[in-house]
Amino acid sequence: MRLETLMILLAVLSGPAAALSAARPDGDGPYLVVIPPWRAPEAVIRRAGGWPIGPTDPPLATLAAGNAPDFVARLRSVGAWLVLDQAKMSWICGDPT
Repeated sequence: MRLETLMILLAVLSGPAAALSAARPDGDGPYLVVIPPWRAPEAVIRRAGGWPIGPTDPPLATLAAGNAPDFVARLRSVGAWLVLDQAKMSWICGDPT
């Protein structure tokens, strides 16, 4: 029974997760950056040429900013799993605009 529940949950969540991972940030920062839990978020963001702006000790995601025009691509190249701009963050939080 547990395996079936897990498979159903995985199926239900895979659609939204795939849509978010395919979303390309098109706005200016700050960006929500999801980083693997075994990596240091501040180090990943700094390697991409940016700086963290909070939270200070994130378990999985943090906000970051950077001046480089290719900052989002740099974040992904150094290990970020997902990068969302302000519009995508607002959508996740339920803002209809």
